[in-house]
Amino acid sequence: MVKQPILSIIIPIYNNLEHELSRCLDSICHTEYDPFIEILCIDDGSEHPEVLDRVVEEFPNAHVYHKENGGTSSARNFGMMQAKGQYVSFVDADDVITSHMLAEVFATIRDFKPDIVYGYVLQIRVDAFKESLNRIAIKSSTARVLSDEDRQTLYDHMCCFDAGQFIDAGSGAYISRGPIARVVKREAACNCLFTADVPLGEDEIWNISLLRNNKHAKVMVMDSVWYLYMVNTRSATRRYRPAAISDEKRQMSILDGLLGDTREAELGYLNKTYGIMSEICNTYYFHDECPVPYWQKPFDFYRLQFMEPWGRHIQWRKSFDLGTNGIVKWFLLRTGLLYFTLLILKCVRR
Repeated sequence: MVKQPILSIIIPIYNNLEHELSRCLDSICHTEYDPFIEILCIDDGSEHPEVLDRVVEEFPNAHVYHKENGGTSSARNFGMMQAKGQYVSFVDADDVITSHMLAEVFATIRDFKPDIVYGYVLQIRVDAFKESLNRIAIKSSTARVLSDEDRQTLYDHMCCFDAGQFIDAGSGAYISRGPIARVVKREAACNCLFTADVPLGEDEIWNISLLRNNKHAKVMVMDSVWYLYMVNTRSATRRYRPAAISDEKRQMSILDGLLGDTREAELGYLNKTYGIMSEICNTYYFHDECPVPYWQKPFDFYRLQFMEPWGRHIQWRKSFDLGTNGIVKWFLLRTGLLYFTLLILKCVRR
């Protein structure tokens, strides 16, 4: 274990496969930066904790903490409380960081001493991991301090108001609304813990709170892909979720209270409502385990769209401010065609 690390990397782990853990740790370890990094592997009550213990033996700067299952947010909060680094960063156990991330992180910390630094994320299929490595360069790898205007644009992006400045059209890379691909001063992160009682969307809430609670912080963006997000059908966001509707209601209610009724927030709400409805279809209604009769599903879904807390956000006037993309989303929601559009896409992709 590193005594006085500069960076603490926190990895929440729950029932991950051995090869996933090895791939993740391999992407972080065995570099010249090992003496300045501690890796905290937080086992959140896995059924076979010995798998993690066995994998970590190969990585001297990694340390395992076993705890009772409390969810990903609980594991991340636990990791922050144990961290000793000046900065913290989060990596999910089934993903990897790019080979140049650590070099750029340490150079940015040395030269600028920032409070928060964001890098880009690239989504790739697990079965196309090696082929995707040549897509990781997006722009010149330059670090830039965000102006007040750029910080507001980043905040809008975190609130789901599309901000093209933080989405690279060429490669598809983006600044995530989750906690990945960024480093944060430990004090700032520990003063903004994850909301542990929210089963979904807690990442987004944390990101918004982090920016709101650190209005005078030095925030930077590195125009470089730092993180490879592995698209995995085993992910918690893709499997059947019997509590999907109540989970999404809880998330949206918290966002309502957090963001208020500003124009930027209202624009974000329409995008968020569209995303939530898509998630409810894909993780609840479209699964065979769903108890709702097949013929009744589209009617249930249509009624659901106009219930609180998201029904009041499906408004025609808001869609105009979002351009053509917003108008299409409003139309699909308002007419009930979103259900059938997503169902057709699901069938085509099979």
